[in-house]
Amino acid sequence: MERSSTVSTDLSKAVVAATLAVVVWRAATLPVSTEEAVLWDRVVRPSAASLLVTPGDWSGFLYGLIAKRAVGLFRLSEFTLRFPGIIGCLLYCAGVRRICRNRVWLLLAFCIAPVLLDWFSVAGGSGLAIGLTSMALAYPGSAGVTLGLGLAACPQIGFVPLTAAVGLLLVLGFWRGIERVVMPAVAIGFVSLILPLSHAGPALPTPGRPTDRDAAIREAVGVLRSEAGQGTTRVAASPSAASLLDFYRARYRQRNWLTGGPDADYLLLIQSDTTNRQMLFQRNGVALAR
Repeated sequence: MERSSTVSTDLSKAVVAATLAVVVWRAATLPVSTEEAVLWDRVVRPSAASLLVTPGDWSGFLYGLIAKRAVGLFRLSEFTLRFPGIIGCLLYCAGVRRICRNRVWLLLAFCIAPVLLDWFSVAGGSGLAIGLTSMALAYPGSAGVTLGLGLAACPQIGFVPLTAAVGLLLVLGFWRGIERVVMPAVAIGFVSLILPLSHAGPALPTPGRPTDRDAAIREAVGVLRSEAGQGTTRVAASPSAASLLDFYRARYRQRNWLTGGPDADYLLLIQSDTTNRQMLFQRNGVALAR
C-alpha cells in the first residue's frame, strides 16, 4: 500500500512537471498575437503610475503589474510578457494536485485541457485567474483572498471564481461561507479594481492563441532584421500589423527602426494591401516589401 502511494505521488509530480514544461515552452516560443501586442502597448509598456491617471484597460491591471516586474527584471520577450500565465499555471497545478489527492488519472484530465494550456501560455489575466481559483478550492481557509484576486486578474471570466464561491458556500454552509469567502473576496476585488475602474477606457479583446498570420509577421520581422542591418531604417506597416511591429521593435531593441510613410525603406503589408516594390517575404497574407 505504501509503495502504491509513493508511485502515485511520483506520477502526480511528473504530470505537474510535464504540464509546467509544456506551458513554459509554449510561452517562450509561440509568436505574439496582435491582441497580446496591443495589451503590451496599453498595459505593460506604460508606467504603473500612468495607468492610474490615464484611460486604460482596467481588466489587465493586475496582469500588468506582474508583467511589468518580469520585463523589468529579465527584459522584454515572449516569455516575460506571458509570465503571469506561468504563475497561474504553477498555482493551478498546485491546487489541482491537492484537490485530486494524487489521483493521477484525474490530475491528468485537469491538466491537459487545451483551453487551459492556451490560457496559461498567452498574455492576459485568464491563466492567473484560473490558478487563483484553483488555490481557493484547494485551501478554503484563504479562499476569500484568492477569489478576490482571481476576480481582479480577469473580470471577463468572473463566472469561474463565482462558481467556485458557490461551491464553497455549499461545502462550508451559507453564513459561514458568506463570512469567510464572499465578503473577503468582494472587498479584495473592490480594492484591487477601484483605482483602475476610475480611469477605465474601452476594454481590450482577450488574447487567444496566435494565428498563422501572427506567425507570418514574426517571420517577416526576422527577414527585416537580416535585411536592414544596424543602420537607420524607415519601416511602415499596415494598421493591423503596426502593434506587432512596435512590439518586435522593442523586443529586439531595434531603435534604428523609424516609423515611415509610403516612401519608407520597407513596407510590412497585410492581406489586400499591394505594392509594386520588390517582395522579400510573402506568407499567410503577410508581405514584406523593399
